[in-house]
Amino acid sequence: MTNILRKKIIKKEIFQKVSFEELQLATGGYGISRIAVSAGSPVLNKTLARSGLGEQDIMVLATVRGSETIPNPPANMKILLGDELICFGKLENIRNRISMNP
Repeated sequence: MTNILRKKIIKKEIFQKVSFEELQLATGGYGISRIAVSAGSPVLNKTLARSGLGEQDIMVLATVRGSETIPNPPANMKILLGDELICFGKLENIRNRISMNP
């Protein structure tokens, strides 16, 4: 049954590929982004609770630390150099708040 549905969806092109710009416009600028924490990041060495991400409507879905992925990280987890944060929120806010210097 799944294969039949898959073929019908592909044949009718129900789902069409969209560019990043189209996706950003369609979602009001919201999306999921994976951002590496660098030495100049304003969230470096802060806990998720104290990082200010929540105030920017940025939700951290997971943290990648080395080869370990920590889903739904706790609020008291400290953000370390080299961590990669997988976040949902306004993409512009995510880039500005995590990767840029204050």
